[in-house]
Amino acid sequence: MGKKQAIEFIDKEIIGTVLQELEKSYKDNYRIIVCGDHETRSTDGKHGFAPVPYALYGKDVKENNHSNTWNEKICNNYPAQASLSFLQSKIKP
Repeated sequence: MGKKQAIEFIDKEIIGTVLQELEKSYKDNYRIIVCGDHETRSTDGKHGFAPVPYALYGKDVKENNHSNTWNEKICNNYPAQASLSFLQSKIKP
């Protein structure tokens, strides 16, 4: 299975299933973030250091594009946290 097929499989079988359960249990009153912990180059399969994309979806999530500004280097400017509370600034109260 190639990288594209793996992503499609995860999207359908894992993320799709989780979203169905969230919608069934919570209607539209939930948020979910999907991200990787590192870049994997498609040319050789090795880990890289490029910004890691993420998808944030759910109730009161504002549309924004931080793809060029949110990466591991920027994250080092913030203290470690026990949860994803740093995303609170991206979500309207």
